[in-house]
Amino acid sequence: LILRTSLSGDFLLTRLFPEIEFHLLIWLSYLPVIWFPAALYLMVESYFKNNTITPMSRLVFFYAASATVITAAVPVSVFTGWIYAIDLIAVIIFLAGLADVLRAHVNRIPNSGILLGGGCIVGITGLHDMLYQANLIRSPIGEITPVGMFILMLLLFLLMADHLAKTYREVQSLSHELADKLKLEQELTQSLYALDKMKDDFMTNTSHELRIPLNEIINISQSILQGIGGQINQTNRQNLESILTSARKLHIIISDLLDVSLLHSGGIRISCKPVDLGSLTSNMLAIFQHLRKNEIVVLSSEISADFPLIFADEVRLRQILSNI
Repeated sequence: LILRTSLSGDFLLTRLFPEIEFHLLIWLSYLPVIWFPAALYLMVESYFKNNTITPMSRLVFFYAASATVITAAVPVSVFTGWIYAIDLIAVIIFLAGLADVLRAHVNRIPNSGILLGGGCIVGITGLHDMLYQANLIRSPIGEITPVGMFILMLLLFLLMADHLAKTYREVQSLSHELADKLKLEQELTQSLYALDKMKDDFMTNTSHELRIPLNEIINISQSILQGIGGQINQTNRQNLESILTSARKLHIIISDLLDVSLLHSGGIRISCKPVDLGSLTSNMLAIFQHLRKNEIVVLSSEISADFPLIFADEVRLRQILSNI
């Protein structure tokens, strides 16, 4: 549009399109006057207000779009009479954009001084052309407003390119920071996995080490209760039964710890077979009878003797009953 307005009259359009309609030719000549200040204002707003759409931006865009449609629809004799109004609105929009740039410069927003200088150049060239068209001054170079517009647009494009470059560098910096944090998290995760594996190995080894003496305690206690070493009195029998019960309970706890470590490593196995639930429940009740010595707890089983066998893992079923 700037290149087109910098030419004398409609020479370029008539040379490129010799058969162009008169209405279309005049309409195209009005488009730079309508859209240049609007586009300039929208670009300034986008640069200084971080792409925020303001009510003034909507109003400027609505004016440009409406003026384009109306001038295309009405006869040439009608909209050519609006040239002074269109010029006045263009000046108002330009001054509004210049005021935003000046406000940004007062608020010490970076690069606002460059745009303010470009706006002043456009204002000076526009004043020059108005005095030239009114025959108040003589100029060998003719109208120079398009040159001022070109300088302002070039400055604006350069500032926007610099703004995009800074945004790109910020995004790169954030990406590097994010990558470093992800790498640190991965290292921490690997360390946690290593610590978790050490814990599982410790639990597995400890469980195996504790099982050996515990099994010996259980076997010796059972042997004494069976009278292998001779008859024992009732008091000693009760004490041995308490030792045997506690040892079996501890054996169950150690088995649970071992199963937890196996569960983490995926090494736990389920071995199902027919199980007598009534007999299993009775055995578990016998083990935990000592719990009701100091507490008011009633342990009972209501499973009938003719209850059918169930298909389950007897070891896991004992664990479930012992943890109820």
